[in-house]
Amino acid sequence: MLPGAVPPAVPIPSGLLSPLDYMLQVLNDPKVEPERRDRMAQAAAPFFHARPAAGAELGKKDRQKQAAHDRAVGKLAPPAPPGTATKLN
Repeated sequence: MLPGAVPPAVPIPSGLLSPLDYMLQVLNDPKVEPERRDRMAQAAAPFFHARPAAGAELGKKDRQKQAAHDRAVGKLAPPAPPGTATKLN
């Protein structure tokens, strides 16, 4: 297992490799054909490289929601619900 890696939720019996350890073993074996090593690199990459931060790239629905929120200010803001105004004496 890699240094600093989180141990698997289910212990792996002695002599067996975790899927990630297997992928890394194939990836680092110079005798394995390059196409297979490429596939293993693609499969192992998500375990080592974080995804972009949330909100860094909004999807279509998130952009629409944000646009609606931005429009709902000023003159276009929805009116206050009834019963929320206070009576001044």
